[in-house]
Amino acid sequence: MHVQHACLTPGPELRRAHRARAFLLTSSTRHPPQASAMLLRALTALALCACTASAQPDEADFTPIVVPLAVRGPYLGAYLTGREDKTLVSMDPHYWTTLPLGWKGLLRVDGSTWNWMGNLTEWPAARNASIRHTAAETGFTLTDDPPTVALHASFLSPVTPADLFRQSLPFSYLHLTAESLDGQPHDVDVYSEVNGLWLADEEHEELEWTVHEPASRSGQDFVGLRARLRHQRPFEEAFHNDLWSNEWISTDRILQGDLWYAAHVEPGSTVRTTFAAGDDAVTTRRLFAETGSLHSTVNETSPRPTRTRDARNASRVLDEPVFALAHSFGRISPASPPEARSALLAIGHVRDPLVQYMTGTPEVETVVPLRPLWASTFRDAAHLLGWFLSDYPTAKRLSDDFNAKLYADARAVESQEYAHIVAISTRQIFMALEAVWDESVEGRRAEEGLAAWSPLTGEPVPAMVMLKEISSNGNCQTVDVIAPFLPFLLYASPTLLPLLLEPIHRYMATGQYVPVPPAHDLGDHYPNATGHNDFLYPGLPIEEAGNALCLQLAGMRVADPSSTPLSAHERVKHWVNKASSWVGKKGQRRVGWEADVVAGRDHRREGARMARDQARERYALLKKWADYLEEESLYPGDQRTTDDFFGSAPNQTSLVVKGIMGLRAMSEIAADLGETADQAYYLDVSNRFRDTFLEMTISRDKTHLLGTYNNQSSWVTHYNLYFDKLLGTDVFPESVYRMLDAFYPTVAEPYGPPLDSRFPTRAKTDWLAWASALFPPSSPSRALFVQALSRYFRQDRNAVFGDSITPQDGWSVGFLSRPVAGGHYALLGRAVMDQARADAERAARAREGRGMFALAGLVGLVVAALVGWRGARRCVRRRKGYVELGRPRAGSRAARGSADGVWLAESPRSVFELAELEDEEEDGEDEGGEDAWAKRGGSVGGAGTGQDKRRD
Repeated sequence: MHVQHACLTPGPELRRAHRARAFLLTSSTRHPPQASAMLLRALTALALCACTASAQPDEADFTPIVVPLAVRGPYLGAYLTGREDKTLVSMDPHYWTTLPLGWKGLLRVDGSTWNWMGNLTEWPAARNASIRHTAAETGFTLTDDPPTVALHASFLSPVTPADLFRQSLPFSYLHLTAESLDGQPHDVDVYSEVNGLWLADEEHEELEWTVHEPASRSGQDFVGLRARLRHQRPFEEAFHNDLWSNEWISTDRILQGDLWYAAHVEPGSTVRTTFAAGDDAVTTRRLFAETGSLHSTVNETSPRPTRTRDARNASRVLDEPVFALAHSFGRISPASPPEARSALLAIGHVRDPLVQYMTGTPEVETVVPLRPLWASTFRDAAHLLGWFLSDYPTAKRLSDDFNAKLYADARAVESQEYAHIVAISTRQIFMALEAVWDESVEGRRAEEGLAAWSPLTGEPVPAMVMLKEISSNGNCQTVDVIAPFLPFLLYASPTLLPLLLEPIHRYMATGQYVPVPPAHDLGDHYPNATGHNDFLYPGLPIEEAGNALCLQLAGMRVADPSSTPLSAHERVKHWVNKASSWVGKKGQRRVGWEADVVAGRDHRREGARMARDQARERYALLKKWADYLEEESLYPGDQRTTDDFFGSAPNQTSLVVKGIMGLRAMSEIAADLGETADQAYYLDVSNRFRDTFLEMTISRDKTHLLGTYNNQSSWVTHYNLYFDKLLGTDVFPESVYRMLDAFYPTVAEPYGPPLDSRFPTRAKTDWLAWASALFPPSSPSRALFVQALSRYFRQDRNAVFGDSITPQDGWSVGFLSRPVAGGHYALLGRAVMDQARADAERAARAREGRGMFALAGLVGLVVAALVGWRGARRCVRRRKGYVELGRPRAGSRAARGSADGVWLAESPRSVFELAELEDEEEDGEDEGGEDAWAKRGGSVGGAGTGQDKRRD
């Protein structure tokens, strides 16, 4: 029985079921052995079902096409591929190319040995009771038969997208925990091994090995087995003759670097760890099966081939050196603490240097080796590995936090099924990436600009991130491969985007590349980012120019880099309950992974700041790319689109959309950088192009957009419109989106609409996801695209997960294991950008409100100053004798005219008129004193005359 996605750690229901089963088996003598065995199996099944029923929402029934085990870079990728059940017991882990890797395991319970991983048929197979999958981890529960002991095997490839330093480490974890199921004590030992197939497919390659033990270096509490190819070929992948094309193609295996297999050794632990390095596989396994441990010795007959086969019988392996670890837990019981029945292992593929990169000037070409980012902090791989093993609790917590947030956000944006889609896509994204330490002059200048942060020192480390175009042709830093997984970058890792773009910008800025638009890639095959200095014409020029501009703008707009961080009370860093939704400022749901990089920097504002600084530095380059789009994109020549299998053709409307969006992106970039003239110019160009495009592209029956100009039967899945929705530019009217929403269901197949009417047997999963984000949640097309993706991810007939599929049957037909799976985050990416715009608008309103308040305050101050000034003037007038509102002062003019005194309140003149009189007096003298006063209508003789005039 295969229980999908059951919980790994048994809860109260499972333990109660096991106790009940144990009681029945020990107290009853009436049942014959067969009946007891049947009862035992039934109770175990009920217990596992109870565990499944109590699983959390993010642990629901879901087994994907391919189950990742250890995925940590271009050359470390182990999967369970093919077959519906995905059982770890009877399947060999495979590299993403579908070729097998040597990773096998045995479980020894009370002297009886069971095969728990890798199909070792010499021993009975353990029961693969459950599988659980998250964004970062795959866990299995395996038992003996009948079940008395469970082995929980958890494969964790940490996902820490805000912490790029941790994310770049070339190791993955395997955590093993034994548990007594029947309440009785049991002797338990666990064994696992790897072989030279982790280094190369070719069995004739010779291996050499060493061992690092805890005593060999101070502070390294681990046993580490290191194997490597004897003949190292830096920056070189292996090639083989392809049977289909009869061409020599890459095997995608690097002929450089070390394989590490290591186990953490906790000081004072009761768990005894032993090893074998270089002994034959059969001998090593049998030794463990007989004794439960290994001899902890190193076979000195090195080097030897990965496998040596019988010359007369090729199926018979005569010798196979393996690197094995065994863990003796001793006698475990339900009372045994977890640390007494657990083992932590790490597997990794380590290279230094990683990539060679083209720099220099048009006159002088210089190729430099780029070292891994971790080399900035750790003295060697052993030092790094010791820290990596000790960091497991933190890596596990960060990965669990990300997974819970991802599921909560995906459910809020779309559905639980959509959450499964993005979770299974996540590890594949990072498989293509390697972070490098930028030791160049540019890097030193940009230490505070383009940087990752060391978790040890807390200091910024100048960095770039290199990308391998997995499977399709192995290119380095392919622009049209970075663009599809933009949604993931915006949702989870905004600082990663400018670090991916920097190698492209820097190479283009050298002037060694002749064409104006950006290069399609930086090298024909990874890890050689040696550029295309001999190319006179770029591949996909409109695609890449439009992509580069839209990517730059998206990175700048993911947050406001100048905003003030929210206070600790306003900013919720982690959810109170993993099952609850994310709640941010003012009780609103916040979509997107929120985290600080070291030194308390919010990774969203850091990403936006880095992208804006990068755009300011490379502004002239961006402007050249926009000018190229102005010249070429409205009527594109005979060019290809991103997906080469459609072939080239003139006037492809998908390219026109990309060009229009690139031009609009340039206008917005100019606006953000204060280049107002460029902003207006490129805005005008993009609007004119848009108007012309709509006149020529809407079909005569007004049902859809044409795939090419003047071809009424053509159409495409217009995924490039996603940039319009993502960036909130509103270039295209809503009527276009309503039209497409009604059209796509009319051409859809079970696995979504074809990407192009010219080639109806191809669709792309990343573009299906992008297209889904063009429409609101209630629309028919959005539901159609998401359901197509979900159906594909449950298509168990595929051996490998690829992004190119047949829409009729859901077969994967190339483009395997590529990072474009990050495009499946399209709905989440749009939600994050919508949120960022809403935040920016609220901030603008707040600034406007603060501005109005400041203006009101300024006006108040001015009024107060005027009133004060007027009051001061009145005081001066009182001294001169005119402005008393009570009895006139002795000696005043009013008093001089009346022996009885005069109240100015009864005067025919108002205070303001008197003030005018004063102003006139300041222009000259009294003009004759009392005569002048009389001429102006005053009364010198007393109040009577004035009162009579007022009555009149």
